[in-house]
Amino acid sequence: MRRIIFLSFVLLIAISNTLIASARVPTPRLPEVGLNSPNVLSQNSGVRRRRRVRGDFGRRRHRGIKHEYKEAGLSVGHGGRRFGKHMKHGRPLHAGAAFGRGMGGFGKHFGKGTARVGKRIVKH
Repeated sequence: MRRIIFLSFVLLIAISNTLIASARVPTPRLPEVGLNSPNVLSQNSGVRRRRRVRGDFGRRRHRGIKHEYKEAGLSVGHGGRRFGKHMKHGRPLHAGAAFGRGMGGFGKHFGKGTARVGKRIVKH
């Protein structure tokens, strides 16, 4: 009985593979891109490339001292929240890792804020 079921299963798979192979749709070929193609921008095509100027980039990349200290507190808050969630679900290792990530962000942003305070004191 098992052999009959096994052979019918193999036959079913073989028939389905032949039907799938015969019903394949040919994929459309992409047009070849050469030097004379209209899609290629040559150097003397008359179209100037737009270059970025100073105002196009982010204007306030280096945010202030207050922002860094705020980010430090937010980082600790996120780590503490994740710590509580993991502890609630009984995953103390995940909880410790999440809290450690939050404290790492705290150290990073607190250090940046302190560095900016120092730079401002020395500057003035």
